Amino acid sequence: MTRTPDRCVTPSARFDGRILTYCRGVRALVALVEVGIVITVLYLLYSAVAPSARGRARRRPSGGRWQPCHYADDGNTVVTVSRLTRKGEMIEEHLVARIPDLDEDWSRKFLQAKQEAEERAFHLNADSSP
Repeated sequence: MTRTPDRCVTPSARFDGRILTYCRGVRALVALVEVGIVITVLYLLYSAVAPSARGRARRRPSGGRWQPCHYADDGNTVVTVSRLTRKGEMIEEHLVARIPDLDEDWSRKFLQAKQEAEERAFHLNADSSP
């Protein structure tokens, strides 16, 4: 058996008069392992950076319950449906009605708006339950 300096012939075996070399297979395997390592490192970097970027973009807490709310604002009574956390922090708010405080029919409009807010809260809570 003659040695060729440019070829990888070890380990070698004779099979039907041919020399079987494993060099090409090993090179391909090494290349696949290198690609796998690069992909793994890139994935780990992405998974370390991505959650912090997503956290900055969306700072509102999830969950919470919808509740009807009302408050005074610049001479008006504002009736809303608000999604609140257990601690009472507002996540989001939907306006139901804005009623001027000097409106002659304030009581009727307030009661209608409050009823509408209660119905919306009921349906929004029903949609968000598992």
